[in-house]
Amino acid sequence: MPKISKKKSCKLTPKEIYDKLKDEFGDPPWWPGDSYIVMVQSILVQNTTWSSVEKITTKAKTIKYLTEWYGKYKYNVESVMKIGKTELRKELLAIKGIGPETADVILVYVFHKPSFVIDAYTRRLLERLGFSFKDDSEIRSFFEK
Repeated sequence: MPKISKKKSCKLTPKEIYDKLKDEFGDPPWWPGDSYIVMVQSILVQNTTWSSVEKITTKAKTIKYLTEWYGKYKYNVESVMKIGKTELRKELLAIKGIGPETADVILVYVFHKPSFVIDAYTRRLLERLGFSFKDDSEIRSFFEK
């Protein structure tokens, strides 16, 4: 269970936080979309700034590895969706260049698996709500219990 900082206290449950964010912002404008395109976009959006443009070669390799992995399933979303969330997340994380955030984005927006995407914005929001977590696994446990 997360520690609540003494400076602020948040009485919201994870579901209430989700509902408030969904009510305020709705679904991303690109979702739902073509599954393969969403996977590629999730790689391209990683750490994107002008100073990180040189990473494009690395991202291209990651897209190549992702495409090879997806090819094992004949590029068929339904085939991949038959895999359980835990196993699918392991497979995605085994692809060179795919980290936890990108794997979770792909799980949620491509394969409709319940997962919680933890990024800098999530950490900042939770901190402002008065939560204090020691690491991302603690955040994940809080939201996926």
